[in-house]
Amino acid sequence: MRKIVEHKIPYVDDLGSSGTIDITISFVPNIAIKMYNDIIGVIESVRRKWDEMQFIMADMAAVEKEKPTDWKNKLRELQIKYYQAGESIREKGDQYFFEKRLELVFLILKKNGITEPKFFDIEFWDNCVDPSDILEFINVAIWKDESKKKVLQ
Repeated sequence: MRKIVEHKIPYVDDLGSSGTIDITISFVPNIAIKMYNDIIGVIESVRRKWDEMQFIMADMAAVEKEKPTDWKNKLRELQIKYYQAGESIREKGDQYFFEKRLELVFLILKKNGITEPKFFDIEFWDNCVDPSDILEFINVAIWKDESKKKVLQ
């Protein structure tokens, strides 16, 4: 038997009025777990690249301070690595992450009976819903039957 969870997603419309999407989450399909794991994988990849960038910055500071032989070339190499790591974050993190996150939200809404068109509009989610509320909704839905699901940890 599936667990049923009631959840409210708060939003503020374009006129400044507050509202909520009241949803009864009774079904989360297996594909949602796969999508969630993909999103978490992107987050972890971005986190690792960010950590790598911090180490590169420390190395750059050390090279500038110590000025070893051929330090300008070493610094240039580190700057290139730093730039490439940043590009990797932008490539994996920005648009891809946000698109996949909303695909997951739309799937969960649809599978649980939400049909109002505005709740399937990207502009609505971009302009009216706080990012932390989106992530909370996803987590509540994914983990509602935690004993039955294998989620990447």
